[in-house]
Amino acid sequence: MVKFDQIPTRADLIPKDPTPELVKSMTWQVSMLAVTLVLAAAVFGYAIRRWRTTGRSEMFWMSLGALAAASYEPLGDFMVDITYHESGALRSVSGFGGVIPLWTMFMYVVFWAPGILYLTQKLETGVTFKRWMGMFAITVPITLAFEVPMLALGLYKYYGSQQPIQVLGYPLWMAFSNSAVIFIVSLLVHAAMKTALVRAKPAYLVLLVPSIIIGVGVVTIVPIGMGMSSTTSLVIINLCAVASAALSIAFVVIGYRLVIPTLDEEISEVAEIAKKDVARSM
Repeated sequence: MVKFDQIPTRADLIPKDPTPELVKSMTWQVSMLAVTLVLAAAVFGYAIRRWRTTGRSEMFWMSLGALAAASYEPLGDFMVDITYHESGALRSVSGFGGVIPLWTMFMYVVFWAPGILYLTQKLETGVTFKRWMGMFAITVPITLAFEVPMLALGLYKYYGSQQPIQVLGYPLWMAFSNSAVIFIVSLLVHAAMKTALVRAKPAYLVLLVPSIIIGVGVVTIVPIGMGMSSTTSLVIINLCAVASAALSIAFVVIGYRLVIPTLDEEISEVAEIAKKDVARSM
């Protein structure tokens, strides 16, 4: 009979470096919270203005969905050894042995929502596969540039000797994973907006957007998370990081091939049926 309390844990199998203690004063935390609140308010303000001027509310609901997706952060941090300033932190959520500061919730809105809206608008006007992959290639270094300053400020840290190749403290594979999330969410939001259900009630995006962010985020983290949980060999860990990056690229490629041609074919079929109906009426 299996005794679950005797099953070896990750700590028993792999010696882990201790979590560094990042300490920030309350003044610093309140200042950071104020900055992220202003940025998130700007995003929501743009979304509301767009709703009023165009009658399209999807960005507002996408932004709320991005806010909800912050609940995923403790799981991702646990899998790939990320820590925030936890001592005396103004927290938003905690779990898997970690504490996530309150400002992170609002940074989720700033990070995810604008990129998703931009790409959905591009998809509406038409994007070739070459252009699609070109935008992804540009997004990867932009993602890196977004997070490196926050790491330099000590907002959080990828810690431990089992971290794969990094640029200024930021693991390269993560830039591919986060970029892929933005692209896949935009594809599926674009597809959802073609349906009568979501067109009639865009508020469903509040559920759809965080589900995709969390789903794609977890799947692309699995290879590197497994590597860091199973071995201390940096060769194997870096190969797992390459696998996570490759999986992210595969999502972007396959997602486009699946969603965009299918939608184009459906539109063509509807147009063809309309033409036949007009011809019969004449």
